[in-house]
Amino acid sequence: MEQIKKFIQKIEIQCYSESTKRTYKYHIQKFLDYYRDDTSQENIEKHLYYLRSYKHYSAESLNIVRAALFYYFQKILHQDITIKIEKIKRKKALPRPEDKEIIIKLIQNISNLKHRTLVELAYSSGLRPFEILKLKWDDLDIINKIVRVNLGKGRKDRLSILSDRVIVHLIDLKKSKPDNNKYVFYSNARPENHISKKTFQKILEHASEKAKLGYIVTPYQLRHSFATHLIEDHTDIRYIQELMGHSSIKTTERYTKVTKQKLMQIRSPLDTLDLTSDGGVKSNKEEVERVVNTNS
Repeated sequence: MEQIKKFIQKIEIQCYSESTKRTYKYHIQKFLDYYRDDTSQENIEKHLYYLRSYKHYSAESLNIVRAALFYYFQKILHQDITIKIEKIKRKKALPRPEDKEIIIKLIQNISNLKHRTLVELAYSSGLRPFEILKLKWDDLDIINKIVRVNLGKGRKDRLSILSDRVIVHLIDLKKSKPDNNKYVFYSNARPENHISKKTFQKILEHASEKAKLGYIVTPYQLRHSFATHLIEDHTDIRYIQELMGHSSIKTTERYTKVTKQKLMQIRSPLDTLDLTSDGGVKSNKEEVERVVNTNS
């Protein structure tokens, strides 16, 4: 317990986010519950192996545990880490944006004003889920159509854009907000707090089902769609990087790989060959559309 108290004091002084503090404390406590006073460095490897092999932790989760344990060993126990543990590589999956038609269906199937404004703002400004949930009325500059993100990922502030349509809904929403309420998307049960991530997911789940999509759109897919659609509309990628809050342009460039518009403009080399003389099909847009429509 004494070591945990030292850890809490240390991490508080270094101004880590509340989420990081909770996560580090949880993983350090779990490690100590199992190994007690046997804090040999080899146990870090044993612990990570156990989490990966038996608890099926993802690479991203293992990296968080690894960081927490290294912090505890070095900052609290003052033990140099002599064992070499390479940073675990996580799978780099491409973002999964939605087509504009899907976004339209989704929004049209949300009747609640606050819920619709939440989804529209998430898509139209590209905010991360935790950024939009913590949004306060003071963060909105309706006159200049700007939203300020305070202490986003990496504890960095940034600006993003406000849609004209969202502004209209925000004005209506503000008229009905409880007195002294600071959060835009407040909890009905506890107006002094913002709604939870789980509630956000439930809103999208309900809208996805009403729209009969056959799957559930996630909060992050709204953000991915924002970036992808801006690229399809030929917005400068440097501006998109700033709006998304990416520290590296390489992160933003991932969205150039998933734009369907660009893929549809590339013609396969097979379709440039005239194979009609040996009974092949002459490839042209009208013929392909006719065959597809006939067989769909």
